[in-house]
Amino acid sequence: MKRITLLALVIILLLSSVACQDTKIPSATALPPFAPPERTEVAGTFSAKLFYILEDTGALSYEVNEIEVYNDKSTLDILINRLLEAPNYDYHRNPISKSYTLTHIEVSDGVENIFFERD
Repeated sequence: MKRITLLALVIILLLSSVACQDTKIPSATALPPFAPPERTEVAGTFSAKLFYILEDTGALSYEVNEIEVYNDKSTLDILINRLLEAPNYDYHRNPISKSYTLTHIEVSDGVENIFFERD
């Protein structure tokens, strides 16, 4: 019985000495800056027709683009941001001015409302 009591007392002393160690937490300025992980995995790709305005006639015309989809962003966000980029061909004009940026997208009863903000 004495041995069990002595063993329990030794274990308690060892645990308490480990728990009382001085652990310093580095300040936020001492930590390296956090960089989000790079996107390396493509969840999928698909072909999409993106519509632009023809420079000479003002009619709508499309370009077929290969769109890469990632898990961390919605497909609609990726498509709208791709549409905001310059078209692949010189005879196309972007229907949305470069002074606008996508703010958010709301989906309600199957209708997608796309909101832009002017810089």
